[in-house]
Amino acid sequence: MKNFIKSLKRPDNEPLIEAILKGYSVIFENNESADLVAEARKYKTADEFVEDGYLIRKSDKNTPMSDWGHAMFAEKESDLGNAYGQNAFYVKKNELTDSSNMAELIKKAWNKESRLDDLNKNLSVPDAEYFNELSADDVVKSFTDIKDIVNSADGYDSDLFQWLFEQVIEPNDIKGIKLENGGIVFDDSFIKTKKQLTDIWNKAHNQLWS
Repeated sequence: MKNFIKSLKRPDNEPLIEAILKGYSVIFENNESADLVAEARKYKTADEFVEDGYLIRKSDKNTPMSDWGHAMFAEKESDLGNAYGQNAFYVKKNELTDSSNMAELIKKAWNKESRLDDLNKNLSVPDAEYFNELSADDVVKSFTDIKDIVNSADGYDSDLFQWLFEQVIEPNDIKGIKLENGGIVFDDSFIKTKKQLTDIWNKAHNQLWS
């Protein structure tokens, strides 16, 4: 550990703790890349690697994130058709929190005595009062029981999403949610482009023959 700290090069005005955190960040990024490279070696082609276990989103924008602060992903490209742009983004499905694990978290937050006050933080009074009348089961269903996210994102496209983000997603550090036929992501660090995944596959197979 001492040698690791001594090895950190930092500007004179940078606190030591920030330099240490940056150093660990590099280590974690390298570990993540190493895991992906090892996984990519299992596939004969880059397309097989990309298509196996990755959800897809397409957009005309250079970023996958919507103005709502999330990105919706389909199970496969054929689910999207040609209406969603040319830029493809991918997320590993098994890295997302399963929707079945969300029910109790949502119910716990919804049943808080401060629910109406929490809703009023971001909604008009009539909207807050309207949503306040929903049962916990109704709220859970609107965020977890989504059969076709390409055509309907239900609660994620409603004003109630802001409540979910502040009361459930952020406090529980949820990066994304795996749904029946797709997923929704809140942290773009989980998202990769086709080029990034192809580069990882190429790296994996170049290493095999180097």
